[in-house]
Amino acid sequence: SLHDLPQPGEGHDRHERRRAAYGRIAGSAATLIVASEHERELLVRCVADGDRTSVADRVQVLPLPVGPRHAAASPSPSPSPSSGRPADLGVLGFLYPGKGVEEVVDAAAVLRARGHEVGVTNYGGVADGHDDLVDRLQDRAAQAGVPFRVTGYLSDAQLLSALRGTDVPVAAHRHVSASGSINTWLTSGRRPVAVRGPYVAELSRRMPGAVVVTDDLVDGLAAALATPGSTWLDASVVLGPTAPDSALEYLRLLEAAA
Repeated sequence: SLHDLPQPGEGHDRHERRRAAYGRIAGSAATLIVASEHERELLVRCVADGDRTSVADRVQVLPLPVGPRHAAASPSPSPSPSSGRPADLGVLGFLYPGKGVEEVVDAAAVLRARGHEVGVTNYGGVADGHDDLVDRLQDRAAQAGVPFRVTGYLSDAQLLSALRGTDVPVAAHRHVSASGSINTWLTSGRRPVAVRGPYVAELSRRMPGAVVVTDDLVDGLAAALATPGSTWLDASVVLGPTAPDSALEYLRLLEAAA
């Protein structure tokens, strides 16, 4: 069962190193499970041309489970300048290079130049080995005049409260191949602004209305600030698969491979 498949955009040396490792795994496993069609395509590219058909035949796609949706509070307008705080652009998950937080900070700077009082929060801790990233992001934000903070670890209850309390949920990951973070936004009742890419397009087809897809992050965030209701999931959006459905499908695949 593989995740975070190698992509060229993560850098040549890192990509080649990881591609070789994933290729070895793909060549030796009887059954391979990935979390999206995009991950299937990326995995097939990890092996030599002559082996790709064989590997493709052994890959099963099992999307990441989406937990039960929490009832969303009634959306409220973004803070006015007199409210005393900037509107919060929330990013979720472990902080690491390529998560897209730099792009959110830069977009916030553009929005502030346009008159929007906004700041950026990363809800979650820092991935091992990347503590220096916080300082770099804080420097980047300070130079742009953008309020920025990293919450660190949050309990389940704290996280749910934070995700439902942010003004605009954002998923700007540059190299996403499947996303538990987006699913967590969804279970909190939020509808994140997501930058268009192969996985986001796939997710939109599988769960119509689950995310706000944008080709331009600044424009997408501005639209969300103007229409706060768009950042909350409509009751008609069907989420899935559930955790029990995923477990049963895993069991079926494991029994078939035994």
